[in-house]
Parts: sequence; C-alpha cells; structure tokens
Amino acid sequence: MTMIVVDRVSKEYQIGEKTAAYGTLRDAGTRMMRRAFHRLRSSRPYLEFLLDQASSGIDFSQDDNRRQFLAKMLAVAARIPEATARDQFADRIAHKARITEEVVRSEIRKAAVNRKTTVGATELPSLACAVT
Repeated sequence: MTMIVVDRVSKEYQIGEKTAAYGTLRDAGTRMMRRAFHRLRSSRPYLEFLLDQASSGIDFSQDDNRRQFLAKMLAVAARIPEATARDQFADRIAHKARITEEVVRSEIRKAAVNRKTTVGATELPSLACAVT
C-alpha cells in the first residue's frame, strides 16, 4: 500500500518514496494515473500471461505434463466468449504444448459444451408458483 504524506507548511507531498514540491496533490495523482495507464497499455495480454504462468517449469517432452497443461488451459479457454479469440488461444496452446491444433480445438469445444450444459443448483430458475 502506498502512503501519501502531505506537509502543508512547505507544500511538499510524498507518495511512497518520492517527494515533490511542485503542483498540487491532484497533479501527482494525475501523473500516477497516466503512468499506470501507460503501463497497462504496454503490458502483455492477459491470456498470454496465463499461458506463460501455466507453462513455466513444465517439461513438454513428457506426455503427462502436456495433458496436465492442456487440462489447465481448457478451463481458461472454455470461458472465452468470442469464438475467434478462443480459436487463437487454441493455436497458442497447441504451439506451447506441441499438440496439433485440431486436437486442442476439439477439446476446447467439448469443455465449452460441458460448461454450458452443466447447471448448478444456484443457476436453476425458481419454479415456485403462487396458488390462489
């Protein structure tokens, strides 16, 4: 958590480790937001990050490791709403795990269908009717 300290006498403020004596606290906040926005815009896409995290430390020369990696990524891919994004993600998974694209796509379709057809108790609509 970043701490903000304001000295009203010298009109300085300190945000974390940095001290500034110009502008207002609002200016500092604006600069911080601009930097944060720039970092966010220049960061890696979220799905790429997930792929890298899941594949780190995995030896893909072993079939069991590939299957485990595929199982992890299927759960992620099944939640991607857009078909084109899901297809691109399947290509990335196939490339990382050295599995054919067709196999990955068919597994993602199966996972997506299973996710859609599985309805939990909290998702069931209430069928209670008022009797008059």
